[in-house]
Amino acid sequence: MTTKTEKSLTTIGVKEINRRLVLGALYTKEGVTKLQLVNTLEMSLSTVDQNLKELNKQGFIEELGFCGSTGGRKAKLLHLKPRLKIAVGIFILKKVVHIRALDLYGKKIAAESFALDYAKDEVYLQKLSHKFQHFLHKACILKEDLLTVRVSVQGLVDPQDEVVSYGMLLDNSGFNAKDLSVAFDCEVKLCHDSYAAAYFETYHTKDLQDALMLLLNRNFGGALIINGEVLKGLYGRSGVIEHYCVDEKGPLCYCGCRGCLERYCSALVLTEKSGLSLDDFFKGLREGKAKPQSIWQEYLTFLAKASRNFLSLVDGKLLLSGLLTPYLKEEDLKFLLEKINENFPFKLQREQLIIGTFGDETAALGAALISLETFLKENIIS
Repeated sequence: MTTKTEKSLTTIGVKEINRRLVLGALYTKEGVTKLQLVNTLEMSLSTVDQNLKELNKQGFIEELGFCGSTGGRKAKLLHLKPRLKIAVGIFILKKVVHIRALDLYGKKIAAESFALDYAKDEVYLQKLSHKFQHFLHKACILKEDLLTVRVSVQGLVDPQDEVVSYGMLLDNSGFNAKDLSVAFDCEVKLCHDSYAAAYFETYHTKDLQDALMLLLNRNFGGALIINGEVLKGLYGRSGVIEHYCVDEKGPLCYCGCRGCLERYCSALVLTEKSGLSLDDFFKGLREGKAKPQSIWQEYLTFLAKASRNFLSLVDGKLLLSGLLTPYLKEEDLKFLLEKINENFPFKLQREQLIIGTFGDETAALGAALISLETFLKENIIS
């Protein structure tokens, strides 16, 4: 015999399921009508109507207008408010910070980049917090609408996304999400910059299942994408190909070893060897100047060697992302492909070479997207 308590719990369970289903159906940019919800979800009109009233009372729903009439009264198009929740991602670099905000549908609604020298102290946290608060104010983002803020860092992060477990590049080992949470007055989690970039590129690249991502930022990075998921590995070290040794007697890497790919494939190599800014380097390159051409060909050759070696393990597409991608031209990709396919039995085709389109902001956007997707999976999308 079912007790009153059991009946009550069953009723609560059904209500929660129905609410979740309605929320999921309302999660559409184009909007849906009440009748479409009834037909799609196979619910009674009264159940749908009750859920819509409750969600509307809570401020979840936005009216988009009316759909086309078939002779009767036009039906209202409804969907979840785009700014119902806001995901903010931050990418911390040595001298620059990028902040990006996404609405509930993943649309970029605010962006800011500013100079700030990284330092492992309280003063840095205060300065970063001030910039963060200013960003929220300028973008009209309320604290109560924020999802967990994700901070993308140059360093490996522990499995709980709380602490930088390995941060030789910025000397940020021990950098803690809890300290940021206190400074920002909201929940903060961390993520590795390469992971965040790969996460964002995977989301925006149709049918990307297996791939090697090379992050062509100021500092080189990589990630492995298998079955549409970015691999973290047991300790968050999956895909750190920047420390693959090319020459054990080569130049010293920030990790303390010699001959790492970082010393051959980071964007910093281009500026260090040429003595030019990236803009001036590529301007000289396109003008046919000898020194930039020589440096660039050497860079692409090392990039090709790295690609060839790791593609033999991944057996997937090659995805280039990050700072250098806006500078790439088809002639560069042709040269890179030729070098990859030299002495490589499994030829990489042009359509298997994918170029990201978000440049230096990819890691910040990816950090925001991780929080957004986590929220949607836990609360809206079944």
